[in-house]
Amino acid sequence: MAKVPYQEAVGILIYTMLGTQLDITYAVQFLSKFSKNPGKSHWKAVKRVFQYLKRICGLELMYGGIGEEIRGYTDADGNMAKN
Repeated sequence: MAKVPYQEAVGILIYTMLGTQLDITYAVQFLSKFSKNPGKSHWKAVKRVFQYLKRICGLELMYGGIGEEIRGYTDADGNMAKN
């Protein structure tokens, strides 16, 4: 396992997690614990996270459809106490 770039791969995952993909936070945090002494199972898990990222690469979140508006309502005086 000495020739496997485990720390570099986890570093890339951390950068990706912080920038765009918060859904991989738990997996990356768990895998980072083994940076000093990773095993084969840890390397397999890192590769699976990369495979997951490759699968979801083209997905996007859309609200509504064409011509739809997002509406929100708020209570302007919700924090004011009345005597």
